[in-house]
Amino acid sequence: MYHVTYFARNCAAAIVGLAMRRLTFRFSSDYRHGTTRWHRLVYAMVGTVAANWVADGAHPLSAVFWGYKLQHRFIRTQ
Repeated sequence: MYHVTYFARNCAAAIVGLAMRRLTFRFSSDYRHGTTRWHRLVYAMVGTVAANWVADGAHPLSAVFWGYKLQHRFIRTQ
């Protein structure tokens, strides 16, 4: 139904994740499960797992390259 490319979802996750970092909001598992139409729409447009990861302090580019070989360059080791 809603089709967005993988890279576009990751870019949206980076932007949304930065906003979520300030708002202290996190995506619940309801978005993955698609409990409502709103949850399904958001899950189709935004990589919710990557957005949560950015909101928890990861570098935003690590979300953009989520699943790509370049991802390891942006992951901070603590």
